[in-house]
Amino acid sequence: MNKENTRTLFEAFPELYRGRFLDMKENLMCFGFECDDGWFELLYDLSREITEHCAASGDPVPLAVQVKEKFGTLRFYADNTSKAVDDIIEKYQEKSGGICEVTGAPGKLCHRRGRLKTLSEEEVRKDGFCPGTKTT
Repeated sequence: MNKENTRTLFEAFPELYRGRFLDMKENLMCFGFECDDGWFELLYDLSREITEHCAASGDPVPLAVQVKEKFGTLRFYADNTSKAVDDIIEKYQEKSGGICEVTGAPGKLCHRRGRLKTLSEEEVRKDGFCPGTKTT
């Protein structure tokens, strides 16, 4: 994710992303968001929903440990989560499978030489990916 979008998320949700200042042996948010900018809005909404839930419920705000793309969808790893926060995270991870990681447009899981990525039809053509999840 680009620096501007990363800064926006860090500044809007400082408590959730407080681990960005820790050593990489303790927390991987020092690397920022390890995905493309098409998921910025998705991550903003996820971060807002977690933060709002914690404010309303009294649950402690979890500590985001790593946010990345893996196997074509979002992975959001956090410590000190409640069941409700786990459910929020799972909802957005599932949503990511329908959102182009590059553009934010509707997308589908695609493959290229063993790599999976969620892409819009336009991005599939640009990057040489093929629709579907076949990886061999």
